[in-house]
Amino acid sequence: MDKNQFRNDTIQILIAVVILALLPLLFRGAYQLRVLNLFLLFMLITIGFNLIFGHTNQLFLCQGALAGSSMYVSGLLALNYGIEPWLAIPLGTLLAGGLAAFFSFIAVARKLEAIFLGITTLSFQLIFQNLIVGLRDITGADIGFIPPELSLGPLTSLLGRSQAYYYLLIIILVVTLLIYRSVMNSNIGLALKMILDDEMASEIVGVNVRRVKITMAFAGAMLIGFTGALYGFFNAYVAPSLYEFTSLDIIVLIMLIFGGKATILGPIVGAGVFTILNEILRPLGPLTVLAYGVVLMILFIFFREGIIPWIKNKTKLPLI
Repeated sequence: MDKNQFRNDTIQILIAVVILALLPLLFRGAYQLRVLNLFLLFMLITIGFNLIFGHTNQLFLCQGALAGSSMYVSGLLALNYGIEPWLAIPLGTLLAGGLAAFFSFIAVARKLEAIFLGITTLSFQLIFQNLIVGLRDITGADIGFIPPELSLGPLTSLLGRSQAYYYLLIIILVVTLLIYRSVMNSNIGLALKMILDDEMASEIVGVNVRRVKITMAFAGAMLIGFTGALYGFFNAYVAPSLYEFTSLDIIVLIMLIFGGKATILGPIVGAGVFTILNEILRPLGPLTVLAYGVVLMILFIFFREGIIPWIKNKTKLPLI
């Protein structure tokens, strides 16, 4: 990576992080802080999904199951066995990564196209939802359970619970973006671009497509699982409704498509727009899903490239 590109990437990431860090100073209300936290949580999940779908075209429709399995494992271990939440979360995170790697392995071994992988993972999402409800004695079914509090150390007393969570998520986001940028500007990033352009040609020139896809699925799902666990602990209440397809998967898919697949800024912009829109549409109840379905169709038909690539093409700005 040349120095100009490195400087350009760093400046854009820095601007985005500074803006995000200043938002709690402008929006101080309890409800506003909650929405800001949801914004960052959805952003991190969308970045994880971008690694899987945006960069390798593996259509996973089970973000809710990956995030939820991580939270249920870590939350129940902490609740029932007294394991410190910060020690339980990595176990749930590894489970999410392992599940995604398994589905990715099946997909590349059986040469499943994106649509068939989507159907397979959607089936797993539905199995997960029914399993959580069916294991009533363990999970609490629809009622759910209250997980132990996730300790944030002196940050909580210094900033308050919501702001402490927010700045913790900012730190996680910064680390994620820096790693993301480094990977995309490495040989792995070059391999990912080749796979998106022409998967068969990539194999011919020596790219191990199977390993790259499985690795990205594992890494993306690890981020989804880790964030999904934080989501449950932040919410201070865990129930199946948090991780349903209509509550999480469809929103994350829209966020990524709108923002722009295989971009760094896309998930940030998409999460920002649709976190706010989700709160505006919340009073519609079940009609919200209908609205999102219409939005998703419009995006896939007329706006598949996303807002960041569209702006980049129109203005020639070097957006990442």
